[in-house]
Amino acid sequence: MSTPIVADAGEPGHRILVTLERPLALGDKIRFHDTGTADKRWWWEVQGVSDRFVIATHQAGFAPKGEYAYTIIDWRDNVRGPCTLLGNGWDFGPDLRDGAQRLLESLGGSVAVGRDISIKVEVSRRRSCPLGTIELHP
Repeated sequence: MSTPIVADAGEPGHRILVTLERPLALGDKIRFHDTGTADKRWWWEVQGVSDRFVIATHQAGFAPKGEYAYTIIDWRDNVRGPCTLLGNGWDFGPDLRDGAQRLLESLGGSVAVGRDISIKVEVSRRRSCPLGTIELHP
């Protein structure tokens, strides 16, 4: 069993940033201990990294192989969750790393979702949770 390397991040809304022994890198496997959900048993793979955000994915439970769940870590706001597009809706396409890079580039901007309609892309406030303990797979 691996040891968590990140201490509790504090109360939601506080600007206490989580510090790691080292920055997360592409391919790292991480596990979240921040909610009472099944997330504690899933190992997520880091697919994209920027100064503010980390995109991680794992095989979606009870879904056909190749369908992935994703989460966005927002270091500045100290939360994680899906983006604001409806239906948990970022299309990663066949290449997860390329899809994560497109998502990183879109965060903070907006994407067209219809004719003359665009939506700001950010971590969903409604579906996010406070960032707590992160475990890095050895």
